Amino acid sequence: MSHLSGTDRSQLNMFPLSLDEMVNEDNPVRVIDLFVDRFDFVKLGFSHSIAAAEGRPPFLPADLMKLYLYGYMNRIRSSRKLETECKRNIELMWLMKGLNPGFRTIAAFRSEHPAQIKNFFREFVSLLQGWDLVEGKLIAIDGSKFRAVNARKNNFNEKKINEQLIYIDQKINQYIDDLNAHDDAEHGDRKIDAKKIKEQIKTQKERRKKYEALSVELAKSKEEQISTTDPDARSMPINHGRVDVSYNMQTAVDSKHCLIVNYDNTNVNDRKAMAGVAIETKNLLQKKSIEVLLDKGYHNGEQIDLCTKNNIVTYVAVPDAPRSSDIPTPPYYGDKFVYNPKKDFYTCPIGEILKSNGQWYQKGNGSKYHNLVKHYKTTACGA
Repeated sequence: MSHLSGTDRSQLNMFPLSLDEMVNEDNPVRVIDLFVDRFDFVKLGFSHSIAAAEGRPPFLPADLMKLYLYGYMNRIRSSRKLETECKRNIELMWLMKGLNPGFRTIAAFRSEHPAQIKNFFREFVSLLQGWDLVEGKLIAIDGSKFRAVNARKNNFNEKKINEQLIYIDQKINQYIDDLNAHDDAEHGDRKIDAKKIKEQIKTQKERRKKYEALSVELAKSKEEQISTTDPDARSMPINHGRVDVSYNMQTAVDSKHCLIVNYDNTNVNDRKAMAGVAIETKNLLQKKSIEVLLDKGYHNGEQIDLCTKNNIVTYVAVPDAPRSSDIPTPPYYGDKFVYNPKKDFYTCPIGEILKSNGQWYQKGNGSKYHNLVKHYKTTACGA
């Protein structure tokens, strides 16, 4: 029995196959092509949607969007890899009609149109609603940390800047002491290169100017952190106590078919991200009210209150209170105290009344985020 053998590469065909014949009728690229062509890219705000009368002809935004959607569906995120695939991938050759955009053009399209791409996604969600694939009643929200390009050494807060300034001052003082020792010594055994030391002092002074400028920039921004490579990235806990400079991507998923209906790239932790993405999702779905489901990392009274005021019902898991000792005992945990909103007092588990002086106190001084709290006390448990 002989082996299977292919067709002779030099064989000429009288009726060569076209690109369209090489792509099956049920191939997903045909869906991408039809789907993207139904949108008005001028209305969505994409640049080069209308070609200029002069100059080099640009690529159609619709073609580049098709390329990106294909890349996302096939886990090809790199612009260089997408450029390569356009030249060897039969599906992309069909989808792009033989066009071969360079990697810089592909990367620039994404970086120059963040708002327009989000508008495109919103139109897609509206389309899903029209097909009755999105109910818009119960929405689950969760966050995912994505590491930024910014290294940890290029992320600064006030404490880190001050530490660097103190270190630089110590180095400068040390160099000055070495110069003084050089001046005092005539022909001793200790040899010091005065010229080199002066250059090091100059270098440290330049470094000091850099950190002083960062300190001014941080103060003007009114933020707690500043990142020099990715300005929007922030240092935040990732997992198992590990901290890295990252973004916190919030994703909202509809419960009917588990389809994503909204997303938001934030630089805050989950405790401060709930209300923003929940309210935006409600407005995007054009609903008078929605219900949102979240894990205990989102439990924050201020955020829950904002959702309530915007007709959003929240189901948030309550986190366990961190306890370093057995006091208070479980019967006296906070949830066992009953509040009377009319008379503004709490009743403890054994019936004693806890009253407040009515004054609000700020919890979290020195932080960008803070909460207002009241103190409720009783003299019944003085002992």
